[in-house]
Amino acid sequence: MLKDKIKNILSRSDYFIPKLMFLFITFSLVHFGLGYATKPIYTVGIVAFLVSINRLNFLYYLFVIIFSVIAAVYLPASIMYGQPSFNIASSILYTDQNEAKEFISTIPYYYFLVSILIISLSFYSLKFKFNVSKKLRIKYLVVFLIILMHSPIKDKHSNDYIDISNSGYPEIKFFKDFYLSIKESNNEQSKVISLISKKDDFNSVKVNNKYNTYVIVIGESARRDYMNFYGFPINNTPFMNSINGIFFNNYTSASGSTQLSLTNTLAIRDNLSNNVISLAKKAGFHTVWLSNQGSIGLYDTPVASIGKRSDYSLFMKKGNSDDKNKADDNILLPFIKSAIKSNKENKLIVIHLFGSHPPACARTNDNYDYFYENKEISCYIQSIKDTDNLLETIHEYLIESQSKWTMIYFSDHGLSIIDENNKNKLRLIHNDKYRQNFEVPFFITSYDSKEKIHINAKRSAFSFMTLFSEWTGINDDIINKTCNMISNEKCDNQNKIINFNNEIINYFDLPMQKNI
Repeated sequence: MLKDKIKNILSRSDYFIPKLMFLFITFSLVHFGLGYATKPIYTVGIVAFLVSINRLNFLYYLFVIIFSVIAAVYLPASIMYGQPSFNIASSILYTDQNEAKEFISTIPYYYFLVSILIISLSFYSLKFKFNVSKKLRIKYLVVFLIILMHSPIKDKHSNDYIDISNSGYPEIKFFKDFYLSIKESNNEQSKVISLISKKDDFNSVKVNNKYNTYVIVIGESARRDYMNFYGFPINNTPFMNSINGIFFNNYTSASGSTQLSLTNTLAIRDNLSNNVISLAKKAGFHTVWLSNQGSIGLYDTPVASIGKRSDYSLFMKKGNSDDKNKADDNILLPFIKSAIKSNKENKLIVIHLFGSHPPACARTNDNYDYFYENKEISCYIQSIKDTDNLLETIHEYLIESQSKWTMIYFSDHGLSIIDENNKNKLRLIHNDKYRQNFEVPFFITSYDSKEKIHINAKRSAFSFMTLFSEWTGINDDIINKTCNMISNEKCDNQNKIINFNNEIINYFDLPMQKNI
């Protein structure tokens, strides 16, 4: 039988070179699955190591099994996001069960085929027998050690010591990067808990508000270039198109994921206690937070922690295993209407949507008005229209309230296209590699808006607290007032963004992604 013939070949002491080539291919795929570019030198080193320990069956089996399984499991994240990072670690901490299921549902089947290939090749490599001399095994081990020590020795002059974890082997880098990412994310979580429990620093609050009802609607995952208002060919923003107000054409989010973005938007960086809710409450405003996202796990997300400082907060998703996926943002409408109708003299209402969070067809129940490219992209376009419809309903509630109202809408971040060369498979995911990951809509409208005003000057979410202060008329000495944000005045420091390693970089250092 063919199976017996293969087994016989794999167990024979000859076919030495083919077996080496087989291992080389297998661990090239393993390295790819771990999130690192395949570099032949490190694959050669691992193959040499495996030959040297082949007679130690348990150690050989353990090494092959551990890394092939990890690579097969991690491969989808590897393809989409690369090596372990702060954002991936934070996603593990802050993603609930439903969002995890949705993430898995967005993974193309052929990614899993590669995972199965890795497992299959590794399974066959377990049967290899390398009957080489002790002298040759030692030579192979020396090759492995030389490659292992190359980077640590080279880095010694800057570290003053040899650190094996600085080796270029993906098997070592993966655990190091994953450990450091988890550690940084846990440290950030601890910092959040510490900061959010601190008293804010607003001690010189002055109020000169023009309106008495302030509404902030925070969208999710909406790229502005997929909106008709910003030039997209399908009319999925009829409400935005029809209203008067102030429209920002070059506003960028703080980051490419929700938690990193909004914690650096709604609060002064590195001090989450100094946030929009705390400032509004200090000014005597009644504050309401309504969210179709949630607080997750043992601890609240940083954004949820800000929201829970409100006088009244409601989270439609609790993040536990029994929670159902309430994807439809319209579920918030009765609570929004009630908050707007309340007789509080001055109020701030923050509404956090689930918006266009991937997979888009889960947001729209697989429905869409217009077909564009493929089903998933059509759903994404529809999800933006659904948000536009919701904004129109909120606008109607505000008009009915007969109050002096004003409303801001912006999205937390954009998305990027993957598999753009295959129309049937292309879709949008969270990312930090392109400018479009940060290019989001932003507008202000109010009961007394008489015309459309366009602000073309560059504006960054890092300056949102300044913009919020201008908009609400709430001022404090710790808020930067060096530039008028709601104007076309050129302002400094408007190009900062945060990548998925939690590093501040320049927006203009990123490339533009080719549109589909």
